[in-house]
Amino acid sequence: ETAGAAAALRGLGVEVDDEIGPAHAAQADLGVTGALYGIAATGSLVVAADRAGARSVSLLPPVHAALLPVRSLLATPSDLWRHMGERFPGGVASQVVVITGPSRTGDIELVLVRGVHGPGHLWVGLLDE
Repeated sequence: ETAGAAAALRGLGVEVDDEIGPAHAAQADLGVTGALYGIAATGSLVVAADRAGARSVSLLPPVHAALLPVRSLLATPSDLWRHMGERFPGGVASQVVVITGPSRTGDIELVLVRGVHGPGHLWVGLLDE
């Protein structure tokens, strides 16, 4: 899956750094991960550490692009909990994050600011496998 995404990006002329880790992710313009599930009711993505390849790839670059198979779309957040046992029969991954849009905060004088604690932009690519 990761090799296929990297090859597709290279085919588009994108420079791909195969090194995964905080130092590389912090210097990247774009972080590409896989998504475990998408939740239609909230427009959320579920990214697990074992699938994304590295936590920093979805958190440090200014743009996060997540690839999500259409078959992994769920209707509601409660459907996520019904599927967790199937996806993680040996126990949940060390980190499972529900992402609903780009990072934002309104803590600074009640002004909404994007990208303060993570990517300012989130793109989702749906894969029809």
